[in-house]
Amino acid sequence: MTTGLVSTASGTSLRQATRCLWLLVGLVLAGGAAWRVARGEPVEVYILAGQSNAVGHNSAANFRPPPFPESLRNQPDVLFWPGSNAKPGLRNTWTTLQVGASSVGEHAFGPEIAFGRDVRAARPRARLAIVKYAVGGTGIARSGDYDDYIPALAVVDDHCDNWHPPEPGRPAGRLYENLLANVRDALAALERDGHDWELRGFLWMQGEHAAGISPRMAADSGRLLGSFRAQVRSALGTAESQGLIRVVDTEDGRPRVVFRPPNIREALLQDLRAEGDLATWHET
Repeated sequence: MTTGLVSTASGTSLRQATRCLWLLVGLVLAGGAAWRVARGEPVEVYILAGQSNAVGHNSAANFRPPPFPESLRNQPDVLFWPGSNAKPGLRNTWTTLQVGASSVGEHAFGPEIAFGRDVRAARPRARLAIVKYAVGGTGIARSGDYDDYIPALAVVDDHCDNWHPPEPGRPAGRLYENLLANVRDALAALERDGHDWELRGFLWMQGEHAAGISPRMAADSGRLLGSFRAQVRSALGTAESQGLIRVVDTEDGRPRVVFRPPNIREALLQDLRAEGDLATWHET
């Protein structure tokens, strides 16, 4: 048994919750575009966040061999909060999991599509929901903390658009704050509709941002990920997290990492090993 965060429409409390490998939230549609989650067990909420392909630049129109499976294109039994890159009409609202929910394009989708399908298969009776917040070309590190950038970049200024958690005397990065605000808005919307919820997992998709622009940033990747994960848990009041970590693209089964040593992949794996069963690694 592990401790998971549970909220009721009248307040928040901690309870013991059985850990499952992947969990998601089911719903029942009630006419038109409106949705209603059946009363009963709390909605199981999963957070999907990160950079790079987490945003969702895959295209159903380019699926090979065609056609793109309709069971993936529309998943009415999984609730979805598109978050940072939602298309007009789906911003700051719950909808159902679907291709084309983002402003990237009508056929665009991210890892939430396959994740929703797989968790639904593993949890056929669960009430599932995914909250997404992803921004491409970003990282956990603060750009101002480093001065050893590759010559092609010279000076890097992320203008506070990073995922760095707060430290004594230093505020959090804008994306870290926006992530938490996005999650809280999504949970508040469930409560306004009278639904209980339970945070059951956090998926972080890591791209190549830190791997090739600064050797010291690459060396710090494991530490930064550990701090980020611990702070998110603390901020959201949950001790449990399942992790989907995408570190770098792979080529011929080998990570494409610019700086060795240290190997950014190994740095992140070392941090995850300290988590035991609470965090898992998935190559993509």
